[in-house]
Amino acid sequence: MLGFAGPKALDPDATPLPTVAQNVGAGWVTYVVDLSLGTAMIVFSAAVINSGSRSLFTLAREGALPASLGRVHTRFRTPSVSIALVGAVAFVVGLVGTLTAVGRFQWDVYVGIVSSYAYLFAYLLVAIATPLWLRRIRALTPVTLAVSALAVLGIGYVIYKNLVPVPVGAYRYLPYVFAALLLVGLAGFLRLRVTRPEVAARVGSIQTLSEVEQQRLASLGIADAVRTGSTAADR
Repeated sequence: MLGFAGPKALDPDATPLPTVAQNVGAGWVTYVVDLSLGTAMIVFSAAVINSGSRSLFTLAREGALPASLGRVHTRFRTPSVSIALVGAVAFVVGLVGTLTAVGRFQWDVYVGIVSSYAYLFAYLLVAIATPLWLRRIRALTPVTLAVSALAVLGIGYVIYKNLVPVPVGAYRYLPYVFAALLLVGLAGFLRLRVTRPEVAARVGSIQTLSEVEQQRLASLGIADAVRTGSTAADR
């Protein structure tokens, strides 16, 4: 706040660090900040593309998506086709925000909020499923049940506060965008269950666990999960 004393005053600044640097007469810091942020964004983009592409790769190996997405690069041993697809989608999404009147910064906020809904929903499902799965393998404890219940309440509260009161402006439509994407994915999975039930049953079965992780899970008494993951990975 003190750094915005002048000559440029505090306002909705998208680049506050360079502005503060100019205000205090240390403009050279801007180059360090730009280099750091550029490196951070490259690393972040690589992490997101890696995560998304490997999800597509796994689904393709399970037979739920086209087999081409499960191809591995002959030299680098990476899911090259899936990486190219996720990268292309990310490029198009970013290009829309850059070329339209919305603006890249605001567009990134919209995309980030929709992504946050997806993360929150996934975390909520995990928090609900964890005690059910632990009970199935007879590893559920009162502490685990209590932690899962608190997680469900906490995540549920965050979701509620994001929806109530109804957000203003374009933000009010973002939950519907996420719901539409979720319904598309759900419809695809239900279609798979009807037309290819053996493939639908295999979705989520491939686990690539290291030997150390398998031993750790075995030491916790989760032998069934280890055996299932190992068998699916071998196939």
